[in-house]
Amino acid sequence: MSNARKNSLEGLSPGAGLMTAEEQAEAAFADLINTSLDGADRNALTGAEITELSEGGRMDEGSKARKSGGLLEDVVGLFEALSKGAHIVKQKDGRV
Repeated sequence: MSNARKNSLEGLSPGAGLMTAEEQAEAAFADLINTSLDGADRNALTGAEITELSEGGRMDEGSKARKSGGLLEDVVGLFEALSKGAHIVKQKDGRV
């Protein structure tokens, strides 16, 4: 939360200066909370409630437990997901 607020005041990305993708993702989520709680809404929540809300976006351990089994297993998993209706979309700006 503090890094997201500090970076917001400096006009930087919420995760700027953080080393891991997980820290950057948490900072982005914290920034979402910070920007959603403006004015009277911000005053309606206590510090503990804001902290609880900021940690509510974390994945449970069961969701994070699946590890890559190697390239072949990942490709098989990709095709299984695609066969069940998942899809890959290319954005107008070229991102996938």
